[in-house]
Amino acid sequence: MRKYILVVLIFILSACAFGQKRASQPASAPTNTPTEASASSTTQSVDKHAGKFAPTSIAAPTSAPVLAGRSGSPAIQTVGLTPVDNGQIVYDANQQVYWLANANLATDPAIRATMGVTGINPNGTMNYTTALQLVNALNHANNGSGYLGHTNWQLPATPPSDSTCAVLHGNDGNSFGPRCTGSALGKLYSVGLANTYPNSVIPGFSDTIGLIQNLQPSLYWTSQANGGGQKTFSFNTDLIGTNTTVYNYFYVMPMVKGKIGTTTGGSGLVSYSSGPAAGKAFYDTATNVTWALDASLAASQTFGITGTTEITTPNGVPVTVTLINSSGAMLFATANS
Repeated sequence: MRKYILVVLIFILSACAFGQKRASQPASAPTNTPTEASASSTTQSVDKHAGKFAPTSIAAPTSAPVLAGRSGSPAIQTVGLTPVDNGQIVYDANQQVYWLANANLATDPAIRATMGVTGINPNGTMNYTTALQLVNALNHANNGSGYLGHTNWQLPATPPSDSTCAVLHGNDGNSFGPRCTGSALGKLYSVGLANTYPNSVIPGFSDTIGLIQNLQPSLYWTSQANGGGQKTFSFNTDLIGTNTTVYNYFYVMPMVKGKIGTTTGGSGLVSYSSGPAAGKAFYDTATNVTWALDASLAASQTFGITGTTEITTPNGVPVTVTLINSSGAMLFATANS
């Protein structure tokens, strides 16, 4: 049985699934076949974090493809990831599984209509229950033959105890924190996409929304504390939550009360036409607040904040991290300084 993984975008990237390729529709994969010994040993390592399944008959790619980065960002060097099935699926030799190439399949209106699952937002986000319903619909699509001919899509397993995590046992006994590679998504991030905490897989994201540049589909720090954490806001989901300040790297969008120059006039969000804020900030007439134009300003201007800091986990393990990562995200202590 071959393993196939579907990736659905939930928040930033959270839901995926395995599926079986029908015998009548062989995948366009590398031609070399691993020996039984190599396939067996690989399956043992995969079983720890991705569920139990039979070895694949498709070998690892002989070279890692280089993917084009976003405008202004370097090319992305992947490790062990090879596109197959006309680019609809990506073979992951590191885990002997397949990922759906579209990491936000649910944003496609045709997919949502065909699968008949309600509760999926236009941007592809959904709650956990809806994600399970979508996976079930994919398995029963096409009169039972499954989406892309696969009928055992599933969500990825994340082990409650992961010895690779910075925090082996939290208050509930489960592992959490950075550097967790014992799950399918964690290994894809750290091995397949060759990333290291606290760096982002999207350092070149540069969408402009209205006057705001480089608005990130992630969490932003706020100044309000809540219990043992800090409140954050997501432009991706319009949710306010509380997150620990110890490990999380989130973005900063600085603001100042009042007007700091001459604006172009009008109401709502208006540009500055003169003064130090011209071309660098905008003014919200409704709230009397000035915001930086660049919602990820620290990616290009660190204002002298450089170097690293050390985080010590509850297990006593020191983790050395950069103060600001490559995409401009940072720890709360850095944002507050």
